[in-house]
Amino acid sequence: MDPSRLTTLRDNDPLPPRTSSSGPRGPKVRCGQDSLTCVGKPTKENQDAVLAHASRSQMLVGVFDGHGDEGHKVSDFAKKELARHLFGDKRLHSDPGAAMREAYKLTQQGLSSGSGGDAVYSGCTAVAAYKDRDRLIIANVGDSRAVLGRTETGGHGRQGVGRLRALPLTVDQVPDRPDERARIQALNGKVHPSPIAWVPGNPGYFECAGPERVWDHSGMCGLGMSRSLGDRHMAPFVTAEPEITERRLDPHDKLLVIGSDGVWDMMQNDEAVDIAGRHSEPKAAAREITQLCKQRWHTNTQGMMQDDISCVVVHLSPDSAQGDSESQDRMVASKGREGIPPAHRPPRLPPMAQEDVGMRSGARGNSQPGRARRAPQRHQGRHGHHHNESANQVTRLQSCP
Repeated sequence: MDPSRLTTLRDNDPLPPRTSSSGPRGPKVRCGQDSLTCVGKPTKENQDAVLAHASRSQMLVGVFDGHGDEGHKVSDFAKKELARHLFGDKRLHSDPGAAMREAYKLTQQGLSSGSGGDAVYSGCTAVAAYKDRDRLIIANVGDSRAVLGRTETGGHGRQGVGRLRALPLTVDQVPDRPDERARIQALNGKVHPSPIAWVPGNPGYFECAGPERVWDHSGMCGLGMSRSLGDRHMAPFVTAEPEITERRLDPHDKLLVIGSDGVWDMMQNDEAVDIAGRHSEPKAAAREITQLCKQRWHTNTQGMMQDDISCVVVHLSPDSAQGDSESQDRMVASKGREGIPPAHRPPRLPPMAQEDVGMRSGARGNSQPGRARRAPQRHQGRHGHHHNESANQVTRLQSCP
């Protein structure tokens, strides 16, 4: 790749010129975002970074959930660099999946060089969605998540016709996922909960508690996710190789919800889709999701703890130029496999299968022996994802509210 083609994506930066003017224009997009800062954690800043840029029918959105002392630096760096590398790749329109995979690789290389803060004991999740015309590319490392809201009947009215169903587009990459556990153990890695107390005996043993974690070579630091950006001390057990899903959007696809685990620890997929479908404005939908999750964190922890909570909502509506008269506001409420050895690949998600994937029961992140639910001080954990353009007519990305 020619480095001179790489530029930082800013508000109103143009998309690369399209290499072909053929193909369906795809749905129009509108997006909104909201993010709330944690409570009761050693890191006072919000370590989530949110990427939300969209034009009439194109978009790049993502959530990057940082962990570790410098997780906020890692997530902010990842957000900017992933967009920069993606839009600098000549294959973006011809092979967006390959372009996305390369963007993750180059972002991880940048973190390994020290450009994004201390990425040895800090890291972030990264779930990103790129849409061009009717093609949707989802890439993911970690336990942030993307969920599609899709009509079952094709109806468009608000009053009960055309229910939305939640279709997960990512599978949480956690150590207790069978294929991820097999991948880690094939590298001689260890997967087990945090040791919390020594039980004397012959022989003695550590009593363990909490969620499953993958452990570094020393056995002294564990991470509650099996893939991430950064976290260099966890290599090769924790990888930055994304799982990538490509989907052709059709008129049944109505919205997309992307969130950090601060959302998904407190909310099921179908409820998030319900809420997103009730609102005509995606910003209001994202805000209701984050506020409801905040209330549940407060209730469940007696106000002692709340994770960073970040959400992006994207509304998809058919382009009127394609003969569909549906308004953008007519939304109804309801209810990577490449490069991974076949034995370790997650199952394909058929349409309308699985309303929810992996609702987590415990905190995930980095941990040390002697600390059941708390990360080591050095590695504080996450609990512990149109119109044809021509040379003189280029669609510009707008930053979403």
